[in-house]
Amino acid sequence: MVTSTYKLNTDASVVGEQKRASIGVVVSDSNGQWIMGFAAKVGSSDVDSAKLQALKKGLAMAWGRHLQKVIVEMNSANVSKWVTTNVDPTLPHYFSVQDYIWFSRRPCRGTVNSD
Repeated sequence: MVTSTYKLNTDASVVGEQKRASIGVVVSDSNGQWIMGFAAKVGSSDVDSAKLQALKKGLAMAWGRHLQKVIVEMNSANVSKWVTTNVDPTLPHYFSVQDYIWFSRRPCRGTVNSD
């Protein structure tokens, strides 16, 4: 049995003094065909926290559909670094990063790339 490769693209934006944040997630197959996705408002947040939320929700969505090989693409060097290296526990986003690490230990294979 051949395992298909899927791509998870995530993004987030934060607007205004109230830091209103929104996230977007798209999953496509190896042919670039849209499989699933969503956009959502996530309340008040800084951009790194919003990008971590997008990553976590996107992975949960992909793994909920039992996608086994997922390549993540995001445009955040900070988040990419945090989830692929040892994280300083004093980092403000430490617990969100730990959530990602917990998700990444689920039975699947994946990589994280920064655009």
